[in-house]
Amino acid sequence: MQTIQMLFFQNLLKRLQVLIDHEKERKLDQKMWMANQVLVVGFIQKWLCIKDEDYFSDAAIQRAIGDIVVVVMSAVCSLL
Repeated sequence: MQTIQMLFFQNLLKRLQVLIDHEKERKLDQKMWMANQVLVVGFIQKWLCIKDEDYFSDAAIQRAIGDIVVVVMSAVCSLL
């Protein structure tokens, strides 16, 4: 039997996968892309010793960064 938390995270993952990935647009800002690659992706993979090709690949982490940026920008815009 699955726990409520597992069901929640599976549902959340399905919902996040439907979001549009603006990778091409984010790559246009080379400084930000490389900063994310070194500071975020590198930190997760190297310092936390987490490198799972399915969940913690470079592409998966960059996509998560993009999702977070979209959510933050939406929240900021809703406050204005």
